[in-house]
Amino acid sequence: MNKSNEIIDIFKQANEKTGNNVALSVKSLKKRSRLSRKQIIAILYREMENETIRRVDPLEVGSNVYIYREPPTDKKRERDTAYKKYAKCRRAINKTLEFERKFNVFALVQ
Repeated sequence: MNKSNEIIDIFKQANEKTGNNVALSVKSLKKRSRLSRKQIIAILYREMENETIRRVDPLEVGSNVYIYREPPTDKKRERDTAYKKYAKCRRAINKTLEFERKFNVFALVQ
């Protein structure tokens, strides 16, 4: 069986079980297909070019990790502990925005 057909079959089986379009991560595809992560990502990118699979928006599955939050602006909040926490992680946020992480969750195109 072709490896790309195997990945698409995994999506179809998951859709049949739930009755609607299921979004699957690279990690769950790796567990179900027993292929390496690199192989799965290469197959998914090839299928995205063929428009059979699409990348899922983080808000569709409820992930708030990939949403940029604006820093607090008023002077009163600067003394607040929340601002201090923000100041500590500001460097990490800027690095994340600089090297923007991709959300590796995909679904079949319907």
